Amino acid sequence: MTTTPDRILRAKAQSRDPSHFALTERQRQRHERVVAISQYLIAEEGRHNITFRGLARALRMTTATLRFHFVDIEALLAEIIRRHLRLLAAALGTYEPTDPERHQKRRAAYLAYTRTPLGGLTEAHLILVRDRHTLPDDERTSIDMMRQGLAELLGGECPEETLLLLDAPFLDEAAIEARLGAPPLRAKPPQTQQPAPPLAEPEEENAWTNPGHGEKPGNWIFSAGIPLNPRAPPLAA
Repeated sequence: MTTTPDRILRAKAQSRDPSHFALTERQRQRHERVVAISQYLIAEEGRHNITFRGLARALRMTTATLRFHFVDIEALLAEIIRRHLRLLAAALGTYEPTDPERHQKRRAAYLAYTRTPLGGLTEAHLILVRDRHTLPDDERTSIDMMRQGLAELLGGECPEETLLLLDAPFLDEAAIEARLGAPPLRAKPPQTQQPAPPLAEPEEENAWTNPGHGEKPGNWIFSAGIPLNPRAPPLAA
């Protein structure tokens, strides 16, 4: 028999009565410190090398105190990623649609929130790229929806290609600079299927015959998809 995970119960309880979960100023500051230090530790060590109890000891607090803010390490990891995506979305959305430099500003915002000055990934973006897939389905679904919205902001009408920018840990700085420096992506117009022009019948005196089927003039080679010259000599057996 399976039970409902604690993080889902916490989310439902919070949606039922948000005022019960309102933090005092001191609790809010502690919440911010927990997120900031945990982001550093998870980026350094990796999600699978950290336990909830070990993280609480590293933060010099009891497990119950850490659980007051996050019921498990998955909820903490999801909060780090969501916060990163919210900041990036806010930065990308500050440009005006009529601003002629909006593409350059989006490019600068993307680099500021995802890349370090040395060309590596920031802590939060590293966690997004490397550890997002370790989250449970209910957490990962909402995060992927946020990523899709970011891709639409960054890439215009072709977000599928822009998602590579949000997920590629091995792209070097030059490749990202080249991709972001290109004109904004636009959707390709749908290709309409043009009917093929009718094939001209070869002249009767130069028509080929189908070997093995008697004297049967016509364009059987063309109908088989082999666009050969009807005046060329027959193929060798």
